Amino acid sequence: MDIVFAVDLNSFTADNFGNAKSFIGDFVDSIDMAPDVSRISILFVSSDIHVPLPLGGYQEKEHLKSLLRDYSYPAISDSQTIDASNAIRQQFTTFPRTDASKLVIILTNNNDW
Repeated sequence: MDIVFAVDLNSFTADNFGNAKSFIGDFVDSIDMAPDVSRISILFVSSDIHVPLPLGGYQEKEHLKSLLRDYSYPAISDSQTIDASNAIRQQFTTFPRTDASKLVIILTNNNDW
């Protein structure tokens, strides 16, 4: 399965951003991350899109969790969240696996999506 997490940064404050990162980390702990089983991508979305981990990126659980720990809540100057659908779709088309199911998990307050 190929899984893309899209995190709407405008839905979180610096204080509760850790909750989103913890959720992703806990999810990763619960799945088999063998490259032929599951791949994960993370997109942080606000007025820009940051892709610290593309689907084709390194897929060790500890590497992914380290990346999450090290990712700081960015300074956001614009309260508008851009449409991330193209960036999400690009993850699946740039790093395709025809035999893999595709799943998108959006973390948001639902105001902008």
